[in-house]
Amino acid sequence: MDWLRRFVATPPDDLILLTGEGLTRLLTLAAREGLDEDFRRRLAEVRTVVRGPKPTAKLRPIGLLPGITAGTPTTEGAIETLRHEAMRGRRVGVQLYPDNPNAPLIDFLREAGAEPARRC
Repeated sequence: MDWLRRFVATPPDDLILLTGEGLTRLLTLAAREGLDEDFRRRLAEVRTVVRGPKPTAKLRPIGLLPGITAGTPTTEGAIETLRHEAMRGRRVGVQLYPDNPNAPLIDFLREAGAEPARRC
């Protein structure tokens, strides 16, 4: 919940969504904590990067589309897509699987000059 409150208070420049389920859980938690309107408003303000079709499908019902979609729906595909973006100095939130810190993605972001925000 701390991550969600930080996201609402000071949103990152980008939010990488790896799974539709992860976004569903964030939306559910936001609603339970009374932050749903604020979270959705902030979500509309940040550039969303999706790994594949499932996060896109979860964005549509709340009136949003991804800012960037990975060319291939894998972590490697997301990294390759982001290689063509100016990442230096950008704060990036990353939605991760609970049991996978996704070191390749986090390492790429750091090497590209981005600042991975505390992850959700």
